Amino acid sequence: MKKQKILALILLLSAVALTVVSFLLLPDTVITQFGSKGNVTTLAKPLAIAMPALLSAVPAGFTLFNRDEAENKTKPLLVSVIGIAVFIVMLVVNTVA
Repeated sequence: MKKQKILALILLLSAVALTVVSFLLLPDTVITQFGSKGNVTTLAKPLAIAMPALLSAVPAGFTLFNRDEAENKTKPLLVSVIGIAVFIVMLVVNTVA
């Protein structure tokens, strides 16, 4: 296995773990954006979790299951890392009182 495939597998497993943790810890309405005047935008829990889950899992899966070894796979992995970061920020903002 190449390093990129191992990293993709780690990112995919991290996305699955963060999805499960998010379903357990997040409230029914999740804060997704802050305005400049202190107002917040919220989403329902399943939709708020689905967006970063797809953003992190799909590119990692693409890298993991792509059979073209000559293709550069760093861009999908970067997108997956951004999805993991969105997950972490969402968890911190919504669970830290």
